[in-house]
Amino acid sequence: MASGKPICSNIRMAYCPITEFNLGVAKEFNNPRDYANTILSIYNLPKDKYNELCNNAITTSLLYDYEFLTNMYIEYCINE
Repeated sequence: MASGKPICSNIRMAYCPITEFNLGVAKEFNNPRDYANTILSIYNLPKDKYNELCNNAITTSLLYDYEFLTNMYIEYCINE
């Protein structure tokens, strides 16, 4: 995420930030060819759609930033 590039993941998760925040594609591929074709389809997206995935990745990575999470934890502890 922090690289600001779309993600193509060969796994499905109960909670999937890739799907939740529109960062790319997360699914179980049937074979390597399907996986490769999905990577190529992301690469060949129109520039505005590709940039949207990139921006979503950067924005979402901030939610997992150490400093951000630490400040949220401190705020939570103060208000407890």
